Amino acid sequence: MRREGAVGQRAFPRVRSLLWHGLSLEQALIGTGLMHPESYGFFLAQACGMPFVRVSAESAEMPAALSRMVCCVLEAVPISQHENRWIVAMTHPDETRMDILRQCARQGGWIAELRVILRSDWLTLRNRDSATAADASAFFNRLDLHGTHEVRVLPTRDGADVWMDMMTHDRPRMSWSMSQSPARMAAFARRLVRDGWAVSTHQTIHGPSLTASRVKLRTDAHPLSVCERIGAFLEKPDGLLILVRPDHALCKWMDLTTVLRANTPCEQEDVLHRALAGESIVVRSDHDNAWWKSAAHADIPVHVVRGHLTSSGHAWSISHDSL
Repeated sequence: MRREGAVGQRAFPRVRSLLWHGLSLEQALIGTGLMHPESYGFFLAQACGMPFVRVSAESAEMPAALSRMVCCVLEAVPISQHENRWIVAMTHPDETRMDILRQCARQGGWIAELRVILRSDWLTLRNRDSATAADASAFFNRLDLHGTHEVRVLPTRDGADVWMDMMTHDRPRMSWSMSQSPARMAAFARRLVRDGWAVSTHQTIHGPSLTASRVKLRTDAHPLSVCERIGAFLEKPDGLLILVRPDHALCKWMDLTTVLRANTPCEQEDVLHRALAGESIVVRSDHDNAWWKSAAHADIPVHVVRGHLTSSGHAWSISHDSL
């Protein structure tokens, strides 16, 4: 940059001082206005030996070639796909990260074509996806899903409208703007599928629409339903199954002698690390303070079984705490 005159002699000591105080080169040059992002990207491409790309926050969400956790650890983002080839942009494509990415590609049966991206652009995309998932989660939490039998997302000229049981409601429950619609619909569909809905999409004049209906209406507070879902998890583990203060009868039925405990912060941290590493775990906890939320934010399914004292004895309910 100095040799080609991109950073002048007067600016160089200031940039070096900012770097010494902990800023990155991108922050010191682009953040202070000394260089345009495209000019910085020109030199970044030369340094990394791969093309430079920019991706805006309004870009449509692509189908997930990498899990959210892998994208976060590698600071990577899949940006386009052609057949079995994915173009993946990374903020810091060193040998270690590229080796991990190529290993993920081999396991998934696809080929990675690497690009380099500004870290500020990657952070914008990550924050957008986190906000999208949080919005979808908040919407599902406040919606009485047990009384809803059909969900529709209908595209409009300005974005999309979300309808619940159209025959009984005369207005949409939520509206999305044009820039929000693709990412939010993808997050919405993932959550519906995870919760056992039948989801289908159709092309309309304004874009794709989504229709979801309950395959089977179930009452998760019923003891038989709880037992069935716990049994399904034990047969095919997926994520975390957390038993909050289980009683003796449930412990005896599940043979909980081999289940991990998560009562202390150290035990809880160990469980979270194992879950982030890909293990499926049954956990016994005396605390219902949502210590498992970091696993949910990493897109790991979290099933929480809670006990309730009633006049007739102990009752159980099960819920999804994943995003």
